[in-house]
Amino acid sequence: MKYLVFALSVFALTGCAKFPKYQTPFSVEDPSIKGGKLYANGTMISSTKKRYWLSYRYALEKGGYTVANDPGFPYFKTTGFTKPIEDKDANYQLWKEGQAYARSLCSDFFRRISLAKAHRDHAQKQTNIAGGLITAGMGLASASPEAVGGAGLLFSGAESSFDAYNASYLVSPDLGLMEALVRAVQNKKDEMVTKDSLPHVSDTISHLNEYVYPCTFTGMQALLDDSLGKKITEFGYEPFNP
Repeated sequence: MKYLVFALSVFALTGCAKFPKYQTPFSVEDPSIKGGKLYANGTMISSTKKRYWLSYRYALEKGGYTVANDPGFPYFKTTGFTKPIEDKDANYQLWKEGQAYARSLCSDFFRRISLAKAHRDHAQKQTNIAGGLITAGMGLASASPEAVGGAGLLFSGAESSFDAYNASYLVSPDLGLMEALVRAVQNKKDEMVTKDSLPHVSDTISHLNEYVYPCTFTGMQALLDDSLGKKITEFGYEPFNP
């Protein structure tokens, strides 16, 4: 019994933090910041990643930068700059490749957090069932009231740890609606960017950063806050500003 209580105590205190398959990735990889560590596995996304970096090198060279080979990823480095050169074709190609890469990473991000949430929901329900059965069995076995109460308390704490984890690492439990909202904002951004708006490499990177933002943790929180604010306005509520 002591070992059971100890194990339950550890589980109740750590919750999902010690079990990788229950953990939610905090945010999506941003190609405009890193773009090197690939959490997603697959032939297509690996190819998309390579195309993105090749188009970035091409855009740098066309934009007046000196680029040299490098043994480490992404296998090149910027070594100099001559003069700014506008090449909208190269920058637009970088935009399209970066957009495809970012969208794939965002899709995989939602796939992984949905799977992790499903694991947590299942484990939470199993914990609740196991807690009821064990405490009932302890009662039938004439265990002391203190032992039964302690076991019930530990199972309750373990179950609550799942709720605490979801509250901390999930912007919204409605992941399908959240992904649809992110997609809608990214589609709108895609419509706004044209070849003429990308004269320099830096312009492309800035637009890519804005494109990825809705799929980040803070970006999704901002989308929810904005949507809630619009709903409140639709109902005719004006916030009080003293």
